Amino acid sequence: AYYSSNLLSWTEVIVNAGYASYDISWGNGLFIVAGSGFVATSMDGITWSHPDDAGNTNQLFGVEWVNDRYLAVGESRLLSSLDGVTWTSESLYPVTGMRTLTGNGSDYLVMGRDGTILTSNNATNWDQVSSVRFSVNDIIWDGAKFLAVGNRLAATSLDGLDWSVTEGLDSYFYPKAVSSNGSIYVAVASQGRVYSSLDGVAWTPQTSGTTDTLEDIFWSTTLGKFFAVGWNNAIISSTDGITWNSVDLGVTDRFVAITSSDTLLVAVGLSFASGNGIIYTSVDGETWTSVTTALSEGTYYNDIAWGGGQFVLSASDKLLTSQDGINWTESLQIPVNSGTVSEFVTWDGSRFVVTTNLGTIYTSEDTVNWNPSVVMTSLDGIVANDS
Repeated sequence: AYYSSNLLSWTEVIVNAGYASYDISWGNGLFIVAGSGFVATSMDGITWSHPDDAGNTNQLFGVEWVNDRYLAVGESRLLSSLDGVTWTSESLYPVTGMRTLTGNGSDYLVMGRDGTILTSNNATNWDQVSSVRFSVNDIIWDGAKFLAVGNRLAATSLDGLDWSVTEGLDSYFYPKAVSSNGSIYVAVASQGRVYSSLDGVAWTPQTSGTTDTLEDIFWSTTLGKFFAVGWNNAIISSTDGITWNSVDLGVTDRFVAITSSDTLLVAVGLSFASGNGIIYTSVDGETWTSVTTALSEGTYYNDIAWGGGQFVLSASDKLLTSQDGINWTESLQIPVNSGTVSEFVTWDGSRFVVTTNLGTIYTSEDTVNWNPSVVMTSLDGIVANDS
């Protein structure tokens, strides 16, 4: 573990030598760490003790001060304590895969990796109330509803809380990304597969003209076209999401993301030959130009977004910004020793929001000052509605 009094300088401290720590929480005057077969407590985050944890040997993945007690959960085991010193243990079997927990002041909630949700009003007797059970690969807001796509399923929601899930879709429906022009939804997947839908529920496979894996798709309002990008520098475009045309750049790199300002398309990815990030720009989607910048050396790109008159590019260890897509500057250097990698970026209408692999979220209204916050979980994407 690491502790800091100013969020700038961090000092390492040993919580339980030789054992992995998975979660940490603060509540009722104590820090609590849950880990591989143990719980640990500390008043200052520096000196740690190991209380009687009821003989637990299970891996514990989540710990919180919930309502009036400490709770730690892992797989099919729940530990509880009123004071952080004496713990009781109970089995949740046959429910397994439990990962995190919370409460609302009176009720307790535990959630698992497969979407299983347990609730209780006393932290002793638990009821399984839900099992949403869907893994999301991409999610968008179309102005009226959220649409999420995953492995052989699609889900829609008006508020992001209640979801209608359509499962058992085409056996090849494993989309990596989805987009909409307001009239039709289009999802792209491996082996050049493209699917279209008028309602986000029923999906029809289309012929894309490529067999390369497609990683991202974007609707350009200016050009009136969908653009999808992927492996071997695959770039395909369509005005209706049904009939597709391809562009051959003559190279075998990998595009992972694409976006556009009012006048310029920008696609980013990774060069297999050099291991460096690549940036390509186009004004018409037909002719593409490679952008050379020293900032691409020794890094790779994960995502790109446009908003507030600027592009923001998420790189492995930094964030880059550009007003024209050609001249790039480093906006934020992410500490490499933290193991944090910037991944997904979006513009919510007033600020950029960047997620990372270790759960830190960065936000900025001007791309100069970035504010970090920690959600304590790995995030695989982000999207915003109007609010």
